[in-house]
Amino acid sequence: MKIRLAVLDQNDDVVNVIVVREGTNYHVKPGFTYIETDREGKKTKNYARRDTKFDRTRNAFIPPKPFPSWRLNEENLSWDAPTTPLKDADGKIEPDQSWNEEKQKWEKGKDARK
Repeated sequence: MKIRLAVLDQNDDVVNVIVVREGTNYHVKPGFTYIETDREGKKTKNYARRDTKFDRTRNAFIPPKPFPSWRLNEENLSWDAPTTPLKDADGKIEPDQSWNEEKQKWEKGKDARK
């Protein structure tokens, strides 16, 4: 069975995710912490990626905050915009939209962030 380990630096930032076989020895680098992670969320909340930070209190890997106005959703530990994305007449989220932080709203078009 394969085990996925998040390699954390001194600030709990994920610097790598390695895969090792259960029961085998692997080299541990001094100054780093190794936390087991899995895609199903059984070991930690959220799967570790290089751009995530491990929150020891929540036992979760938190992605970077995309914009200053966004808030952490405590249920799924992802970031939520202050307003919901634009929806079509059927209530489905419109494709090709992005968050405009300056205007604090969603805008159509892939490059609306500018």
